[in-house]
Amino acid sequence: EWQGQASTLSIRVYGHSIIRRHTYYHLDCTLAAYLGSTSPALLQGDACWQCGGRLRDIRVGLHDLVKRELGRTYSATFAGIPFARRLRPSGTTARLDAWFRQLAQLVTARALSP
Repeated sequence: EWQGQASTLSIRVYGHSIIRRHTYYHLDCTLAAYLGSTSPALLQGDACWQCGGRLRDIRVGLHDLVKRELGRTYSATFAGIPFARRLRPSGTTARLDAWFRQLAQLVTARALSP
């Protein structure tokens, strides 16, 4: 069981870039602590970072792990929030953003370990 102060994780996919014919998706992440109210406030020591990667790497390195961890409940947990399709068709950034927002909510609610 997790211990410590309640916190919230936020993950946003804010765009992508093409480097050497490969598409890299950009993520903006924040882990903020609660100050006893209903909204998180950034404290000294809270973490904010940017990262990203190719769709293939995000799928194998994170999506597939989450799907395995949730098992049979994955479909219900991510109902209406499909992961990005292969070959990055139009709308991939928006799909990834919605999927990462749901993932962050699960981690914040402690329904999925970080």
